[in-house]
Amino acid sequence: MSKRFRDIGIWEKPWYRLMTPLQKCAWSYVTDRCDSVGVWDADKEMADIFIGEKVDWEALLSATNGNIEALENGKWFLVDFCDFQYGELKVECKPHASYLRLLEKHGLEGYSKGIHTLKEKDKEKDKEKEKDRIAFVFDTGMFQNISDKQVEMWGQAYPALEIETELAKASSWLKANPNKQKKNYQRFLVNWFSRAQERGGDKKNAKRY
Repeated sequence: MSKRFRDIGIWEKPWYRLMTPLQKCAWSYVTDRCDSVGVWDADKEMADIFIGEKVDWEALLSATNGNIEALENGKWFLVDFCDFQYGELKVECKPHASYLRLLEKHGLEGYSKGIHTLKEKDKEKDKEKEKDRIAFVFDTGMFQNISDKQVEMWGQAYPALEIETELAKASSWLKANPNKQKKNYQRFLVNWFSRAQERGGDKKNAKRY
């Protein structure tokens, strides 16, 4: 049986004090039976059996002062559950990963304070990678994000080539073929160098492209 924190200060909250004893029992049932991110399947018939009395669930929903939200799929969501149990959920915290995934599965990734879902975090990482990815600007006919270190590595991998010269050739070919845009220009260049190397190369001095 999983363990979770209980809010002993709830007795001081006006909305809770106004509840009937049966509603308070139903509230405790929902908080005990919900999953690890505060979502309850809302099996009201089973809940009535366990509680021992038929509950007016619509009245309970109104009595909770917005602390429970009925979802479109019929489930109930304890809005402050994650914040109370775990604090601010963070992608960097490994124990929080399963909660973030479950929130996302329920379509509730925006509810927890300060939360960034794993998917959003992945998108941010992809954007960062995109900034550093080799690109080709057709308007200028120039490659972007090619460092001196990268040129040096290519030079070592393809010793028969003058890399700057090959970059100029590849640039001219792309400029003349605007309908040949590539999704991965680094792979395009590696394939270009490999073919040029197989042809014997053309090592000569050239200005840096």
